[in-house]
Amino acid sequence: MRFFGMAAEDGDMESFQDYKPLPKLKEVEFITVVFSRTEKNEIKGVVKQDSPKHLFKQDRTKIVFIFGYRPEKNQTWQGPLPVHEEEWQCHVVQDTLPENPGKGVLKVRLIENLTAKQKAAEEKERLYFAPILKHLDNLEKAREIETFILELLKDGLSLRHGIEVLGSFVSLDIKSSRDVPKEKSKVMPQYQELVEKIWLKANGNWKSYVSAMAAWLDHLYAIGISEGKGFLHLGKRDFRCLDCQATTRISKEESQKFSSDEKLIIVCEHCGAKSTAQKS
Repeated sequence: MRFFGMAAEDGDMESFQDYKPLPKLKEVEFITVVFSRTEKNEIKGVVKQDSPKHLFKQDRTKIVFIFGYRPEKNQTWQGPLPVHEEEWQCHVVQDTLPENPGKGVLKVRLIENLTAKQKAAEEKERLYFAPILKHLDNLEKAREIETFILELLKDGLSLRHGIEVLGSFVSLDIKSSRDVPKEKSKVMPQYQELVEKIWLKANGNWKSYVSAMAAWLDHLYAIGISEGKGFLHLGKRDFRCLDCQATTRISKEESQKFSSDEKLIIVCEHCGAKSTAQKS
């Protein structure tokens, strides 16, 4: 074995000055590209998000081509090709003028179809929020309602009372902020502030927004919000939630099922914990 700067067994000396480091490997660059495609199957793209590993502070404005692709290869090309206005994550194979951010072209290999990924995620989210979207077809508002309801539950609103209260809110005739004082006086004092909060979020669409909230609460009551510690039978149809210690009353049908020693899953009408009922 030979050591730099130390005598080897044959008596030779090799200095550090003689050492030449291996050439540095090229940084792997991944970029986001939006492609356009013509009727003649010409495909080119623009950089939407550049790699932080390139040499310049600003994103490159070069035209992007798929490495190895030409329009005449459209029918024989192995692998997917982007459609018009589709967004892809790409691996940069070549920058023909790396010293200039605006000249030359980038040649890339396709890695992941981000447009298809986003559509799949949106479809999954739409399925998740289906009870809300039946009343209010807006994913952003659906996310807002989910967060808002969790905040209300955290502040002490129970699931069952929430469903009843929001159900009564649907009948309120609120079309503008001028209607709020009159209409909120029709509900119990402890819920008047809630009317104001919902109106601020409803953006003028009171009935649809409240109906969507009520539907989501009803959905949560059916499926449960979280896995609970269990329910203790207090007698008859009453059970104590071991998470929040509140009492939940089950239906007569559920009570018969429980009496027959069948497995009974209960959702707490207060905190939304879901668990198996236990006999005392």
